[in-house]
Amino acid sequence: MKVSILDTGFASAEKNMVMDQQLLRNMQPQDTPLLHFYRWETPAITYGYFINPQRHLILSDSWQVARRPTGGGIIVHSGDFSFSLLVPVKHKNYSSNTLANYALVNSFIKRAIEKACGHSLTLLEKSPETNVNPHFCMAHPVPFDLMWQGKKIGGGAQRRTRNGFLHQGTISLCSPSNLNHILPSEICEKMTIHSDSLLGSMERKKFEEGYASLKNALSALNL
Repeated sequence: MKVSILDTGFASAEKNMVMDQQLLRNMQPQDTPLLHFYRWETPAITYGYFINPQRHLILSDSWQVARRPTGGGIIVHSGDFSFSLLVPVKHKNYSSNTLANYALVNSFIKRAIEKACGHSLTLLEKSPETNVNPHFCMAHPVPFDLMWQGKKIGGGAQRRTRNGFLHQGTISLCSPSNLNHILPSEICEKMTIHSDSLLGSMERKKFEEGYASLKNALSALNL
């Protein structure tokens, strides 16, 4: 089934999260799946619905911080490709099992990345043994995460209602820099160990070309 596309462009972190929440509230069981593209007007951090960011972050006025309507951990949005996918309960591949839905979405994303970048990806089968704080998404791989060369390059979080589910995802295109002033040093170290980016260090032209290619590949896929 083809998905509907909504591109809301650049906005604040708070506005992006409010938009996803409204889309989830308005979704009906018979709707067509909706793929929502959005971007960040400044570097941003989003955090799961049940997390208190002040316990885990070194907050800075130069970064926008917003709570997601989904669960999951803390995500840095700098050099990443962000999106959300809404899947209604009547869709043929919908499941009442959250892990099955996570695998469904990341299988969809995996095909797009392989088409856009030529990389061969896998879905993680089992989390590695690590003592890292589980509240940081890219430092803590979990089953069905997107993996490239043994490292995590994409993650996501979900929220389910009686009408379907919202999946909010991130794909690391270029590696963010200078995170030590907002993240604890041990988290930065674990992110280096457990995660990677598809295109390497941050260069604006390279990022924009990769972003456009991945967006086109995602828009053309069937769920």
